[in-house]
Amino acid sequence: MIVTESMMQKISEPGLWFMKSSKPIKDISNLIYELAEKGCAHLFVNTQYQKEIQREVIAKVMKDRIDEASDEDERNWLEREMSEYYEHGFFFYPEEMNDYVENGSFWKEDAYLGDDSNLSIFDYPSKIAIIEGIDYLPIDDESDLKDSLQFVHEDAIVYEKSVIVMVQEKNYESASDFIETNLLV
Repeated sequence: MIVTESMMQKISEPGLWFMKSSKPIKDISNLIYELAEKGCAHLFVNTQYQKEIQREVIAKVMKDRIDEASDEDERNWLEREMSEYYEHGFFFYPEEMNDYVENGSFWKEDAYLGDDSNLSIFDYPSKIAIIEGIDYLPIDDESDLKDSLQFVHEDAIVYEKSVIVMVQEKNYESASDFIETNLLV
């Protein structure tokens, strides 16, 4: 997935946005890679799949570094050096890759990962939040889903946050039209 100009335009506007996803680990990893690594955005990500997502993003960054090698010798050297990560959990060379390991600066500054449905997406300084699913939103279980989503959308605008929520391909009953209207893709 590549973040399109249309998606970036929507994300630049505060509000609640939805992305249909049957593979949340892959889709969240792609968003983190595109928005934080390539686009230099700061993100708050609420997911239970932290380690899996970190591995996916690290693999993408490693591939980039290897693809940027100036020749076959450098590419082979980088592949050998980067394979040390899988054995030791960190990089000897290139050292800047250690920014992406589990407690590296990338995950503290650029793409903060949380895994608590009680975390408030509006308490984090990041302007963009990626949420694993509707269950992670601060919604009232007793209210109509559409009303709850509308309330979160209005809060996102007030707090100037763009909140991207992964949703499945299913009928969300009264909220389906609202979700379809606010789809990123």
